[in-house]
Amino acid sequence: STEWQDVTLSLKDFKPSFGGRASRPSVGPLRNEQMTTAGFMLSLKTMHGEPTPKEYFGEGIFPFRLEVRSMRFE
Repeated sequence: STEWQDVTLSLKDFKPSFGGRASRPSVGPLRNEQMTTAGFMLSLKTMHGEPTPKEYFGEGIFPFRLEVRSMRFE
């Protein structure tokens, strides 16, 4: 059985992107009033197209599941 966890992520640690690539030059930290959508991406490549280091995910196929019950920006 899986238990739900509350996780707090700071907007200052995020950068605007689309499809894993930066979408605009950095103009300072994101603000919640700028947010229209948020997404999660799991990729085996970095945003620069390089392979993700093996210590991040390991090698080969692996099980992964992420369920998000709700999100709130403050």
